[in-house]
Amino acid sequence: MDKKTPDLPEGKPSAAAKRSDYSQFEITLRHVRILVALNVRSQKREQIDRIAGASNGPDEILRLRKKLDIEIPCVRIPAFDRDGKDIKQGVYSLTAADGRKISKFWAGRKAWLESRQKGSVSPDMILGMCVWLSGLVMGSGLNALWRLL
Repeated sequence: MDKKTPDLPEGKPSAAAKRSDYSQFEITLRHVRILVALNVRSQKREQIDRIAGASNGPDEILRLRKKLDIEIPCVRIPAFDRDGKDIKQGVYSLTAADGRKISKFWAGRKAWLESRQKGSVSPDMILGMCVWLSGLVMGSGLNALWRLL
């Protein structure tokens, strides 16, 4: 017996199509916090861990690189550990091209959400605006944004 998939009404996407459509805009709150912080200034690896709320900051950076096709270079600068030994400390930052790609991502996500939720404001739209506004925020104003997230 051959199983057939039912025909969908005209203009109605399948569940699989909806999932693949969303996957291009899927991002976690950890990633949002990292992007907000990097948009304000360069961040040390240890700061990325605290911002993300996890001890795997480099893995979260790798996921962002893959998901958004951005560079997020890590520059290793000389420093000293607590025992006075010379070490190389990783510092992450966004390039100008990264900033453009992230802006495109948020614009696409906003448009996608608007097409899915006509007339309602979602938390994702608010987060997108927070990231955009973080470019205008300096110093302690960033703490207020983090409280919103």
